[in-house]
Amino acid sequence: MRKRYQVFVSSTYTDLIEERKEVSQAILKCDCFPAGMELFPASNKKQWTIIKQVIDDSDFYLVIIAGRYGTLGIDDSGKKISYTEMEFDYALSTGKPIIVMLHRNPDSLPAKLVEKNKNNIQRLDKFREKASNGRMVSFWENKDQLHSAVLNSLHKAMFDTPEAIGWIRADVNISSLNNTESLDRDLKNWKEISLDDFFSYLDLISYTEKNDLFKEQDFLKKFVKLISVNQPSETISKAISLIPSRYNLEGETISFLKKEIDYDSIFKTLCLNINDDNVDLTISVIDMFNKLHIYSYEYATKIFDIFINNPNYTLLKDSCLEFFEKNCYSLKGNDFYNKIINYIIKEIENNNRKHSIDDLIVLLTSTCTDEEDFELVYDVFWKNDLSIRKSIVEGVWNHCGAELYVIDPKIQRKFFEICDEVISWNDDKMTAEFLRYCLFTRTFDIYTVDEIYEMVSQLNDDVFYIFIRGVSSEEFGSGFEEVYEVDQSERERIIDIIKKRNHPRKNKLIELF
Repeated sequence: MRKRYQVFVSSTYTDLIEERKEVSQAILKCDCFPAGMELFPASNKKQWTIIKQVIDDSDFYLVIIAGRYGTLGIDDSGKKISYTEMEFDYALSTGKPIIVMLHRNPDSLPAKLVEKNKNNIQRLDKFREKASNGRMVSFWENKDQLHSAVLNSLHKAMFDTPEAIGWIRADVNISSLNNTESLDRDLKNWKEISLDDFFSYLDLISYTEKNDLFKEQDFLKKFVKLISVNQPSETISKAISLIPSRYNLEGETISFLKKEIDYDSIFKTLCLNINDDNVDLTISVIDMFNKLHIYSYEYATKIFDIFINNPNYTLLKDSCLEFFEKNCYSLKGNDFYNKIINYIIKEIENNNRKHSIDDLIVLLTSTCTDEEDFELVYDVFWKNDLSIRKSIVEGVWNHCGAELYVIDPKIQRKFFEICDEVISWNDDKMTAEFLRYCLFTRTFDIYTVDEIYEMVSQLNDDVFYIFIRGVSSEEFGSGFEEVYEVDQSERERIIDIIKKRNHPRKNKLIELF
């Protein structure tokens, strides 16, 4: 039975009216429906009760954080915080899946859209840090990026949360549904399901049962009939979306699907001439390539052309980038790599570039597999202005992965050579995050823990505060292999460092450990 999910949208309101509209449109595109409290200004206890009830009834909680902290209220414990943070805390306490949309650079927003009150600025900084700690976060700077980020994040949240309850139509015969569900949960019955009823059956079974079916060859023989040029585009796209991720597929299943699905005909017939009618199908087919490890020089070249020529289709662009991230390492040593480098250099020099610097960083770091490649990353971007140099520092550690630098000390040493320049930018947060990255991913022959703490001790109180707070979280970020562990002995050592610093917020920092 088809379910639709409710997404509670939380944010400050007057500064994000257009952004909330964009988010609502993206949620509707995911066949979900948004819920928000803009029609119920929360100014008293009764309305706060309503807000909590709506969050309780929602399957996912999505918060948009930009340049304002928002109107203050009193939470259930008597603490004065904004209603947006109050909603966040309540959703967190209920265990709701939380999706965070964090403005990448709120300092760039117009003055009327940012906080002016010093206390609220501090509250906003803390809220941003709390919201981004240990959960799904997507960054945005404009409405288009926000729209794309919501689509991607919500699709991933739905995939990762098969237990979400959702809603079904009120006119469904529940007793009939229960009988059908009871019957169809016997996995042997799928053999009797017609191809037309295949999706309805798969909607009834659990996530685990669905994954188990992809281990049965008879099921796979029936399933591949849904992915054919003879099927409507919507059928192909939906069937592809049901294929488990590459990490949940057995090798035999991958081999069978790669052999039996005529993905080459689908790609050539339906996907190469991109338009509004078939862009979703193209995205699905490229996602199938990612799931089934389908890659070759020919496909890489064609997908790269799709990436170049269709910059306005954000989801399509993201699927292409994921293909490069997963597969470029296997294509090393041919003209395709040089084609990427030449395109990036040309784009950077073009004032009217098609793709953002962030996209170009993802593209380039996808191919960064050895020291020579990293030299190219450094040389291509470092000649440009400060904003681009900041982007590459953040982009490399976000997209390339800490494991790369731990494995290859030569690359890490090259990256750390820019430490002094990063510090010279007088960007406290960037400096603190960069040094924390050095700490959590260092190799022993480059920086010792002592040397990193010595660098921090020489910097101002703000950098020290941001750095120590970050270390207290015991992780750099998702997807990073850490080589620095904050065990009890290390905590005692950090407390001693804090005491010696005599920081004005010394007691607050010590409490973290």
